[in-house]
Amino acid sequence: MKRLETVKSHLGEIDLWPSLILQYLFNDYPSPVRIDRLKKIIAFFYGNDVIKDLAYQFYNANNGKASRFVLEQFHEWYHVWRTHRCKPHKAEYWDMRLGKFIHINGSILNQSEPALPEVTNIDFGIDNTGLKRTIRSRLELVRQIEM
Repeated sequence: MKRLETVKSHLGEIDLWPSLILQYLFNDYPSPVRIDRLKKIIAFFYGNDVIKDLAYQFYNANNGKASRFVLEQFHEWYHVWRTHRCKPHKAEYWDMRLGKFIHINGSILNQSEPALPEVTNIDFGIDNTGLKRTIRSRLELVRQIEM
């Protein structure tokens, strides 16, 4: 199965993803002094059960600014979230199945604990990113490469 289709099988159609995740995924330039955006993307993939290598490859194919730093961040955060069994509230992510922000907790804690206060005003889809042309053209390029 192709990378884009595999990611969509975990997360649903891209137009159902939070617009902020799409903005960061397609248009952010990650750096060590500003890792919060990259961490949100990684948490989104991790929390929605996208395996690390697939998540990184998808990020790399669509962002175009991947680096050793980005790869290290994917490895680090997946490792931290997977191995710290007792630590609560390690990160938050938008859960595509539940349709709300959820905490990433240690493995022996509640895995579907909502992040409070609940966010009720969130935009979804490519059209709400302000980057409609850029995102659609990159997705089309990925589709063509994977054919």
